[in-house]
Amino acid sequence: MDCEASMEHLLERMLLDPSAEPINLPLSLLKAITIDFSDHRKIGSGGFANVYKGELQNGTVIAVKKLFHNLDMDEEKFIKEVGCLMKSKHKNVVRFLGYCYDTQGKMLNYEGKMILAEERQRLLCFEFLPKGSLDKGYLAPESYDGVITFKSDIYSFGIITMEILTGRKGYCDIQNEDIWLQYVRVCAEIGRQCIDRNPADRPHTLYIIERLDQMERTCGFIETDIRASSATQLAFTRKKDFGKEERELQWAHAQRTLHALQPPDAKLFPERVNELNELAEEAKRRAEIARLRELHTLQGHVESVVKLKGLDIDTFQRSYTF
Repeated sequence: MDCEASMEHLLERMLLDPSAEPINLPLSLLKAITIDFSDHRKIGSGGFANVYKGELQNGTVIAVKKLFHNLDMDEEKFIKEVGCLMKSKHKNVVRFLGYCYDTQGKMLNYEGKMILAEERQRLLCFEFLPKGSLDKGYLAPESYDGVITFKSDIYSFGIITMEILTGRKGYCDIQNEDIWLQYVRVCAEIGRQCIDRNPADRPHTLYIIERLDQMERTCGFIETDIRASSATQLAFTRKKDFGKEERELQWAHAQRTLHALQPPDAKLFPERVNELNELAEEAKRRAEIARLRELHTLQGHVESVVKLKGLDIDTFQRSYTF
């Protein structure tokens, strides 16, 4: 009990320290703060897990994700998943607080005989954001049947795009009405394509980037000479069988595209130059990661080592089902 209380106090301190690393949490603590995973503490459910609200002694609430027993995820896969979550640190990504991998023996009656069976419990803990996470509306329809693909993320992106257009979020105004209408038309078209119920009909990431690039060129944020490289890059990604030379050529096109992204002119935007510079850098990072995914996931597996300015990725490995 003392150990459990100590871990709970450590978790409370973690929430006050943004730099604190995720920790291994005991199953007894997670049972206590969720009242043994009771139904009235359940706040969500998906194809892989149930999510419960855990309340600490000081009143702080965290989200506890309990993976299903029948989920095909052994200890090695679980460790990789935890490793990926520990590297995912961004202001727009819900904070990962801790994990639990517990195996206990349990006596069961099997065909009239008592046998000792292993019961595995795998749990993940996150910061609780009542209005900013765990929303089923962002999940692709096929996710409820346990089918998760790269196009599932495209669907979620489409929902966010449509939310922007319908005015549910607060975004800065654009003074030029013609530019605003152009943004609306393009974003509406992209959003409609992304939320297609058929995953195969949702657009590729590079197609979305190319359309958004075209919009950004109207504001002068991106040089016009990257059009050819983006289009060529998109053509390559649609090939399912490509050799080493084609992969190297594709990567070279991606690099040229990224290097063509220029920071905004300080003379044109003197009051917002810092904000726009930050947006430009973030666009580079997003484009780099998107191109890596498109480059490798066509074969269903990715393993790459890359170093980006401001973002270190030692091992980028993930499997997708197509």
